[in-house]
Amino acid sequence: MIKAFETEMEAHYGEDLQKTKNGAIRILQEKHDLLRSKVEQVIEHGVNLVEDGDTIVVHTASSDVTNMLVRAKDALKKNFKLIILKQDFVNTKLLVRTLSKAKIDLLVVPEYSLSH
Repeated sequence: MIKAFETEMEAHYGEDLQKTKNGAIRILQEKHDLLRSKVEQVIEHGVNLVEDGDTIVVHTASSDVTNMLVRAKDALKKNFKLIILKQDFVNTKLLVRTLSKAKIDLLVVPEYSLSH
């Protein structure tokens, strides 16, 4: 991605600073928009994979995975259970809070319990 940015910026070399800056901002905004679009496609795909009765195991889920699970529950009214592997106290607490607000049935299990 950086290499592509540098290549695209070559067209702006030699311009005054403000034009170069504006070109960089435009290019980076386009890349950001493309990335967000791709992430949204991944979330939508994930939402469609969740089925009623599923049990899903997560640990320190990213905001995108969390949004996917919340959307599956809220928008599609899917009934599923989550097992959250507790690793980091703060991240697990935030994850539990977010998913509990969405009324997702969940169980928190210390990750080390799975290997002992």
